[in-house]
Amino acid sequence: MSKLNLTLNLGKRKTAVPTMGDGHTTQTVRGEGKEDFPFPEIDVLVARSVKRAAGKKRRSKKAKGSAAAGQINTDVTGGKKSDSGASTLLLGDLDKLTKVHQVVPGGVSRDQYTDGQVMLQGADGLQELMIQRQFDALYESRFGEMHAAVNWAKVNMADKYQKAILSLEAQLIKLEDSYRKALPQVIDELKKQNPGAPINAVVQKAIEVLDEELAQIIYILRVYTDCFQQLRDGKHTRLLKAVTFFFEQSHKLYWGGDLHTQGGTSPVKAGTERIGDIFVGRITEMGLATIPGSRGPVGAHAVQIPYEMLDFIPINLPLFGHEARHNVYHDVVGLEQELVAAVGKAVLAEFKAGNLKFSTTSIKLGKQEVPTEQLMAKLYTDWISEIDADLVGGVLFDGPAFGENMVMSFPAMMIRDGRVSEKVNLLRTNSVYELSKLKNGSVALTFEEHPIDYVRVHIVAAALAEIGFPDAAKKLRELADFAVGENLPTTLTFRQAGAKPGTGMVIEIPVADAIAVAPVVAKAIIRTPLKAHGGKSCGDLVMWTQKRQDKVIILADILADDRSDVPTDKGDFHAPYVGAAATLAYLKLVREKKMEPAAAAVMVSKNALIMLETLAEQAAKAA
Repeated sequence: MSKLNLTLNLGKRKTAVPTMGDGHTTQTVRGEGKEDFPFPEIDVLVARSVKRAAGKKRRSKKAKGSAAAGQINTDVTGGKKSDSGASTLLLGDLDKLTKVHQVVPGGVSRDQYTDGQVMLQGADGLQELMIQRQFDALYESRFGEMHAAVNWAKVNMADKYQKAILSLEAQLIKLEDSYRKALPQVIDELKKQNPGAPINAVVQKAIEVLDEELAQIIYILRVYTDCFQQLRDGKHTRLLKAVTFFFEQSHKLYWGGDLHTQGGTSPVKAGTERIGDIFVGRITEMGLATIPGSRGPVGAHAVQIPYEMLDFIPINLPLFGHEARHNVYHDVVGLEQELVAAVGKAVLAEFKAGNLKFSTTSIKLGKQEVPTEQLMAKLYTDWISEIDADLVGGVLFDGPAFGENMVMSFPAMMIRDGRVSEKVNLLRTNSVYELSKLKNGSVALTFEEHPIDYVRVHIVAAALAEIGFPDAAKKLRELADFAVGENLPTTLTFRQAGAKPGTGMVIEIPVADAIAVAPVVAKAIIRTPLKAHGGKSCGDLVMWTQKRQDKVIILADILADDRSDVPTDKGDFHAPYVGAAATLAYLKLVREKKMEPAAAAVMVSKNALIMLETLAEQAAKAA
């Protein structure tokens, strides 16, 4: 193996279409600061699509051993026998029709038969118009609902959304125009490369490869149009508005510089915050996620809400706080790079000072030995975007409730082959890494960005201890040890992503060493002054205190009592308080065993939703 490069990741991860990921949250998707999506030129799009089709055909031939000459790899029937045994007639088979004697009236030639020529020319005219619209049904199925949602949003959404809506409309028009221009050209190229192939098979293959070539752009635009479509349809309007209010208020509170009152001012220099509190949400079959809008062309943050959580979304708002932080993290110019540097330097400095001790001096990476402190700095900086979201968006906005919600929700999200209470090993102790070759000949090692579950809970506990909640930190560590299994793990295991079983380098890191780094990282993220923050730390901008925790307990008692009133004599209450209170109220009811857990979750969520709506009304009146 080439020499491994452990350069710290400065926050520049490749944007990709989200997948289900690890079951906890999908990958955060972000743009690259461009005004428009990087639409390829039509000739480039056509060339890539044709190349994609050729690659599929080669793979198919290799898998099957051989393929019929001129036959495209497709499920579309291509001259196959029907149930009756007769051959199905396709457009590409017209030349196979038996030629018959042509008869015209009065023995005149074909060219001299006027009525016949009128019929032919008339057919030409109709055919020309039909051919111009032969793919309109396809275009409508791809883009019709998207346009309809945008048109509705232009008329019905508030003024603050209109800039984002107009940007979305422009991108959508450009996408459909590219698709319309490219498709006929891709069909022509595939016809040339596959002579004799049925025309409908060629068309289907052209559509398939063009869809794949534009998949990322189509996906991102559909996320936003789905948000407007679901608001238009009205089925989940209350929930969508409540969730986006939570995100908007969290964003405003962060930028206001004070969680408790809205009278503060942000120390972040004007102009570095790209988008602000423009949020739209959609219910989706995918996992909990966000698409920060600050660096893409649409100009709005998109929140993805899983169908699976619809009955108890308010209880899981602390986890949404994690997602809300991603939007800020990617909004502030230089924040990612500064935090990566701060965490990496802190780990190495504490080790050099003798304050951070490890059980082993080095860790084996294949045939190489890497100093433990260097690998730990690399591991935690690769994890940093998710750790930052846990600590700032979770702990500093929700307090102890975030940790308890996390350790409860992770198994609930992951386990589907029986009740969680029947299982023992509830937290992962393994993950994956990727290797990529660099121009200098070395190989870059990148750990998957979500921290391993067991260590992740310990990191959150370290943050709670850092901000003055030692009892909550102790409880969370105990819960992590309980949830990981009957025997505490001693090793974290990383395998190469996509490698076949038994192949690829296996990296093993002592659990104790990984956990020992957690307090150092928590302190660095919370306390380090940052230029991107005007010299303020994350903890200076927002901090969870006992005063806020006391307010959460007040709300939790109300929710556990099956009520939804918001006190008017206890000071200000904000959306993050409701999410934290819903978590604690639910756990209180579970502990008291006065009702079934699922029923308790539904009851608490119903009342917490009303609380959020009350706060939204108050905020609207105050605006």
